[in-house]
Amino acid sequence: MSKARSRVTGIAALLVVVGTASGGTLLTTMNLGPLNWQTRNGQILPAIHINTEFWETDAGETFSDGLVSLGRFRTGFNGRALMNTNYDDGIFNDYLEVYEETRAEIPGVAQVKAANGNANPYTRPVNPTSPWFVEENEHLNALTLPVNNSTVFGRSIGILQFMGHMNRYYTNNTGHNLTIPMIDVVYTNTTSGNFLAGDGSHIQIDNAYSGTSDIIMHEYGHHVAGSLSMDSSPGGNHTFFTDNIRSQRPNATPAAGNIAGAALAWSEGIASYLAISAVRDGNMSGTIGGLPGQDYDTRYTDLPQNFDVDLETINWRSGNNNLQNRGVGEGDEASVGRILWDLNDNTPGEGFGAGRGDRINFGAQTTMSHILRGTDNAGNESLREMWADLTAVMGTVTGKTAAGLGAGAKQDQAVATVGELLTQYAVAATPTSNGAQPATPTLRWNEQNNDNSNLYRVLVFDGAWNVVADSGAAAANLIADPNFVAAPVPGPGAPASAAVTLDAMSWTVPGAQALDPGQYRYVVLSNPAGVTAANLGSKYNFYWSHAQPFRVVPSPGAISLLMLSGIATLRRRR
Repeated sequence: MSKARSRVTGIAALLVVVGTASGGTLLTTMNLGPLNWQTRNGQILPAIHINTEFWETDAGETFSDGLVSLGRFRTGFNGRALMNTNYDDGIFNDYLEVYEETRAEIPGVAQVKAANGNANPYTRPVNPTSPWFVEENEHLNALTLPVNNSTVFGRSIGILQFMGHMNRYYTNNTGHNLTIPMIDVVYTNTTSGNFLAGDGSHIQIDNAYSGTSDIIMHEYGHHVAGSLSMDSSPGGNHTFFTDNIRSQRPNATPAAGNIAGAALAWSEGIASYLAISAVRDGNMSGTIGGLPGQDYDTRYTDLPQNFDVDLETINWRSGNNNLQNRGVGEGDEASVGRILWDLNDNTPGEGFGAGRGDRINFGAQTTMSHILRGTDNAGNESLREMWADLTAVMGTVTGKTAAGLGAGAKQDQAVATVGELLTQYAVAATPTSNGAQPATPTLRWNEQNNDNSNLYRVLVFDGAWNVVADSGAAAANLIADPNFVAAPVPGPGAPASAAVTLDAMSWTVPGAQALDPGQYRYVVLSNPAGVTAANLGSKYNFYWSHAQPFRVVPSPGAISLLMLSGIATLRRRR
């Protein structure tokens, strides 16, 4: 066959022979690309790590006939795939007749299909009616058509780019070096709803969300969390700023109860956190550039429903309305996601008001290894489980350093520093007493956690963080919420929600623990949802509030006695 048979078509637009392999073994190579994809705002970017399969055919055969696979080769960061083969078809000794098939697949990460259970992902044959002719033992450069977001296949490539970025961040050595299994993704022109299937078999992306990076990465975040034993969600309807434990959920869905409600909030909160961390800590703007600015910020943005929720602050937006909401506690995905982000983020010192703020800076890797997975790598599946690992870490140099404290600081001081986050995002109680107090002060607080906490303990610390007053660890000494109504137990006949009464509560320091004049601070401890007194033996089994400062001043009578004593001393000296 002569080289005159090589030709340029509308699809195979470039053919250039650039060299001959030396040695006795044939090596035929073909550089295909760049394969590009189109973002929702029209940017054209290289399609990274997309799988391409090359096929060889005999004379007269088309792509639908039986072909010989020359192997699959993924595109690089430049969108190009380099095929190499030693195959000799034995019919035309000087040429291979090559087809290329682009697959909606990133090897080891995900593949997009029309239906769960389909054997193969979407594919696009580049030249379905005639092959490229590649001279054996030679090299061919060939252009391929881009994909665009007007087709299901093109949008599938876009979905994969966001999942691929997130996978690289969590699996490579510069990220977290974790093992995340491959997963199927179902997407069509008619898919409705975004979710990870309950059995973990596949992710579904709603047709309207194919270009919405935060939602795609949130769903992949469920897969990341589930594969690391950090997600035991029962699933079901949910939304931000709703307590899944005791409040009715969207579409009149009943409350999920103590265990399932906390697990659902954790699942959604950690999925949002993992997505935003991959964007910010994983530098998505460096690998997927040119997107709108909202794709790179700390907000979970739902474009079709026109709202976003910031994990960095209490700000959120609905339509054109800029709003604020601190969340409603451990049963709320907003509270969970924000706490996780503030544990990680590298901008400590953000003020919450009243002298409180985000003073924690673990960074993404330590947040994952020590707090989300736990030092035993077992994985945490609720805020309560995470809190147990977090309070333990706060007793180490790692935790104290993250809180901006010295190695010699006491664990209680470090835990109270984290408590500022729990107060801010409505999990722990809010202490309210301040200023001058008597020697036996009445210390007050307001309930939070959407009334899911019903048992309280108060600790008073001196300036050196020694406990100088304690309302008591024994069950009989715990301070009970006077208007508590237990969260519903899911099942037939269960109410859709339970009553919420957020009380103002107090404890008075008894005379036996009277405080000397000086500076103090107190922390209000509250039980996680459903945790009974029998399981609250350790002070770290409670959620901690921030440390609220106050001072004790001598009583007027004590001052008078001191003055009289001074006068008497003065007279004796005369």
